[in-house]
Amino acid sequence: MENSLYLGQGLSLLTVSLILLNLVLSENSRDVLNGRVQMGYMLSFLVSISLIFTWLGGLVYYMTLSNLGKFFMEFSSSVFWIILMLSGIYVIKFLVVDNRMRPVVSERFFNIVFYFTVTWLITLHLPTISYKLLAILSTAASAAGIYLNFILGKYYKFRDFFIIPLDLHSFYVSIALASVSLSLLFIARIYSHKSYLFFAIVIYIIIIYGIGSLFREIRTLISKI
Repeated sequence: MENSLYLGQGLSLLTVSLILLNLVLSENSRDVLNGRVQMGYMLSFLVSISLIFTWLGGLVYYMTLSNLGKFFMEFSSSVFWIILMLSGIYVIKFLVVDNRMRPVVSERFFNIVFYFTVTWLITLHLPTISYKLLAILSTAASAAGIYLNFILGKYYKFRDFFIIPLDLHSFYVSIALASVSLSLLFIARIYSHKSYLFFAIVIYIIIIYGIGSLFREIRTLISKI
């Protein structure tokens, strides 16, 4: 029963994530998404909250190694799944329904899917996964998420003063890639513990990279406020 739940969560999020990834990789989506600072601010807030919640869940579990800690960790990961599912559906609706964009399979999309497939196969043969690295990355991603909300909120407050729109495209791409990774994490819970831990690390790396890219975009602008 538990495996069926993980599989259902993984496959449903994978479907939404691949559609979202295909859409945001389109060049036509860049201008549309760059104009949606409010939506980016909302997504960054929700993702940051879920990151902190997931970090706390993992911390409680590894400190107590109790059934309650395990429940808290699994519950926090389910909250993260819900947030990425709803966020993905919302952005897809915005692009497809509101802006009449249509999914078109590009070479870049195909390459990313191929890389994820190869990575999955490689993780099955990894000797070990560093729990210490996972803890460091989860802490860094949570802290970066908090700071991102601060600077995005500041930018959003004074957005009318800026002539050049903020480039949010890479941030949306990172959300889509993190969603794909989380979907594979849920599926890996059934088949491979090493793959499960590996994709947990990948999620945090992608999110940290996405936050870092966005921070570089607005650092100069924020310093003038």
